Amino acid sequence: MAAARNAVRRIGVLQGALVKRQTYRGRVESRRHQNTYDGRWPPDHGVGIDNVEAQVAQARPDPSATAPLYRELNTASLVNLQTNTLARQGYDMTQRGLMSQKVEVNGASIHYISSGIGDHALLLLPGALGCAVTDFSPQVEHLDKAKFTVIAWDPRGYGNSRPPDRDWPLTFLSRDADDAAGMMEKLGYSSYSLLGWSDGGNTAMIMAARYPERIRKLVMWGSNCFTTEKDMECIKAVRDLSKWSDRMKQPFIHVYGEEYFKAQWEAWYQAYSDYFYKNKGDICRDELKNITSPTLIVHGDKDPMLDPVHPVYLHENIQNSRLVRWPEGKHNIHLRYFEDFNKLVTDFLLEQ
Repeated sequence: MAAARNAVRRIGVLQGALVKRQTYRGRVESRRHQNTYDGRWPPDHGVGIDNVEAQVAQARPDPSATAPLYRELNTASLVNLQTNTLARQGYDMTQRGLMSQKVEVNGASIHYISSGIGDHALLLLPGALGCAVTDFSPQVEHLDKAKFTVIAWDPRGYGNSRPPDRDWPLTFLSRDADDAAGMMEKLGYSSYSLLGWSDGGNTAMIMAARYPERIRKLVMWGSNCFTTEKDMECIKAVRDLSKWSDRMKQPFIHVYGEEYFKAQWEAWYQAYSDYFYKNKGDICRDELKNITSPTLIVHGDKDPMLDPVHPVYLHENIQNSRLVRWPEGKHNIHLRYFEDFNKLVTDFLLEQ
């Protein structure tokens, strides 16, 4: 399911025209209005949950397949964000053109990493228990710094945005949306685009619906506006951390410590159970009609954590949206295929 990856890890509409291009190892399905959906490709796109633990184990990025920054930070030398040891681990952020700062927003101290000096500001929103360094290293480091100002944040209770510890009201994604919008306002950005992965994509949808005048474009992948029984099966399959491989657990333990991670992962599971059982599965379904920004939906057809109904539903219910299917993609397209992903996103964001 959208969020569940996070245990593990996003072009035009030519004024009324339907555009199809085979590129980025996928196919574009583009629509300008709600009733012009072009169908699905490939036709056999169902994703089962057989052996889901093994699939999830592969969804957390393979260090050998991602950017240099991610390889450095996803091994034993991964930065301990809680004690902010970037410099002591020999990672020179200044040399790489990165900046790490905090800002007070809605009673929380919010941490973010930024790079670039471009006129087009981008806010990157991570998945469940993810943070700027663990989820977006290839984007922070490799998106064009002359064209973009890239800002990757740690939601409250995640990464280095602690204290406070994370809590999980039924409105936690809405609260994240308001926190993120408040952070960007404090940083002086009145117009920017959103890139959201999994839970972060859910938050991005809420932001785009709630603050449409601020959002230039929206990109999301591995995301959903409601939960299904299949989603809950996927979540249950990754609930028990004792079944995780060390490779899956270590990035989180490096960031949080084992006790905090275990408690928060169980709390995250309970939060999505509440969406399903107490809120009829709804996350932000009713908000889709308020999204007016051009939207790019990217879906990995082999994503083991997301019911395949979700990208289709989002595409059909968000005006001016496009769906790109990645036939070999799983939940972490932006990490495993970061070069192609970054190009896809750059082309979409810069398109007039």
